[in-house]
Amino acid sequence: MASPQSIPGGWTKRDPNDKTIVELAKKAAQQMWPDRVFERVVDAYSQVVDGTNYRIDILLSKTKNDRVHVKYEVHILEPLPAQ
Repeated sequence: MASPQSIPGGWTKRDPNDKTIVELAKKAAQQMWPDRVFERVVDAYSQVVDGTNYRIDILLSKTKNDRVHVKYEVHILEPLPAQ
């Protein structure tokens, strides 16, 4: 029996410290919440479809070293390159 990670179109858990994941999360946070400070990626998943979907949970705060963090879930689609 195949594991859930090998199901075509299924979500695959990703390393929250992966460089690509962190870069995507920072870019999304800056675009969507420019007045917030990016703290870190909490959790991340990817899904291969017509490109790659990413579902990333991030922590943001109002100021650097703020003790209050808010968790946001972002969804990003990286389409396949045009052929």
